[in-house]
Amino acid sequence: MSRRRSGTIWAIAVVFLFVVAAASVLRLHEIRTERGARTTHDFRAVVRQLEEQDSESALDLLDAKAPSLFRLRALTLHGAESKLLYAWAHTPRALLGEPGDGSSASVVAHPLWDEHHSTQVSIDGSEALITASFSLLSWSDLYPILRDALAALLLFALAAVIAFPALAPSRRSPPKSTRGFDREDRSKVTGASSAHVEPGAAHQPSESLEFEAQDEEIHSAQPLEPVSTEEALTEESAATSRSKEVQQSPGSGLGAEQAGEPPPFVSPRSGLSFGEHLLRRLALELERIAANDQDLSLAVIALDTPEERESVSRSDAALFLEHFPFEDLVFESGPRRVCIIFPAFSSGDALERIKQIRRSAREQSPPLEIRGGLAGRNGRLVNADRLLEEAESALDQADAPGEIVTFEADPQRFREYLRKQSDAP
Repeated sequence: MSRRRSGTIWAIAVVFLFVVAAASVLRLHEIRTERGARTTHDFRAVVRQLEEQDSESALDLLDAKAPSLFRLRALTLHGAESKLLYAWAHTPRALLGEPGDGSSASVVAHPLWDEHHSTQVSIDGSEALITASFSLLSWSDLYPILRDALAALLLFALAAVIAFPALAPSRRSPPKSTRGFDREDRSKVTGASSAHVEPGAAHQPSESLEFEAQDEEIHSAQPLEPVSTEEALTEESAATSRSKEVQQSPGSGLGAEQAGEPPPFVSPRSGLSFGEHLLRRLALELERIAANDQDLSLAVIALDTPEERESVSRSDAALFLEHFPFEDLVFESGPRRVCIIFPAFSSGDALERIKQIRRSAREQSPPLEIRGGLAGRNGRLVNADRLLEEAESALDQADAPGEIVTFEADPQRFREYLRKQSDAP
């Protein structure tokens, strides 16, 4: 599944979860509002009836009304000097203190689950304070809401499982190339069939071999003639021997190009990339780094070895790959020179990495001294030739053994240089 389609599915899931949560909260709010309006009405009705009674009748009225009030948890009536006149509670936890203390009992109300009412009332000419708490929500109210939310989530998950095959992209087999062969055709062309061929018998080309001959006629005007089995085996052995000689011959892959094969990328002697690929790879990395607005550094390192060499040795190459294990970014640049491309490395970061390589080179046996030149992109749109020229010019400035010189580019001066180049005829 593509990243965009996967992101769309996740977005739908998040929106659905938000809708379910919002619907649950709205249901709770609706229940709380409806019950709050009813309890407020009942409390005011009790207050009005108390004001019409005398002291003894008021307590009898509370005894009769309190158990029947809608969702009442606790009710207290305090007279002058906060003396407790009456207390009623649905559960002991609804009152704080003991009613027998005379004045210590008070109503307990939770701000989220309960509603608290308190007002002054005049009973038989004396002022009193009536306080009540009503239970608006309970755990039994949450059960149907959670049940419905879970059912909605399960239905959504079931719908997603059913719709997933329809959303997933169909896997189509790639179109068959007109110049390619399937496994059956390859076995016919290479002669990998189970039929036995007698020595000296004439070998007739099959239909697939004729198809290959027609393709070869595009590059060569010579028609394909039937040959004997012994001649075919002799020519195949000779071609195999020539291919092995080309692969084992020293050099940068020029012989492989003359033999009609693609040149190798990594040197079999050192394990580093051939220097012929440096500029091309550097240009590609610069293009990718510029698109991502990142930095890039290029280091040219010279090996101060006393003996003459044809190429960088494998032990020296292992020294570089130990600290930067990307052989496709470490290139040979002559028998005593190595170039390293540091993508997403600033000049300072690349300098620290080269210092680590220098430290390891000095600690090995026998010790090796290196000199380095370093250049960075530094926010510029610079081409591969220019960056390599800057790194090599920095290396030319490093005269002492172990010295590392960094080419510090000034973006302002570089822009002026590009403007002068564009204005020049």
